[in-house]
Amino acid sequence: MNNKTSLVAGAAALLIILGGATWVGMQGDACKDSSCEKKVEFSASIDEEARALGVRIVPRKLLEDSRCPMDVQCIQAGTVRVEADLESGLGKSVVVFKLGESITTEAETITFLRVEPGEKRAGVEVPMVQYRFMFEVKKR
Repeated sequence: MNNKTSLVAGAAALLIILGGATWVGMQGDACKDSSCEKKVEFSASIDEEARALGVRIVPRKLLEDSRCPMDVQCIQAGTVRVEADLESGLGKSVVVFKLGESITTEAETITFLRVEPGEKRAGVEVPMVQYRFMFEVKKR
């Protein structure tokens, strides 16, 4: 490689490095206000541990699955409630999550987003091993 080629290659590398640093810097600036909250979705089954953003959830017991079966016309939609061990920066506790609702600590908001299987059928019992509970943790 001659001097001219080396100079061009060095200049190109410098532009790539500077451009990348500028892009990274702009990304950091984009989230300095409250519009860019950190949040993560994750799921767990009964007695399975899930961790995200310093929060640990272990669903222990399905307390209620009163969702309306898809092949039935219901007056109410019903809900799902699950008892879980919750551990965060504030310590450990046992909480009851209700589908679609949030629990707020000083540092985060934890929302019980959805449950699998997503739909029930009349007269069909869902085995406990098929349940998966989806949560979202959002730092405040």
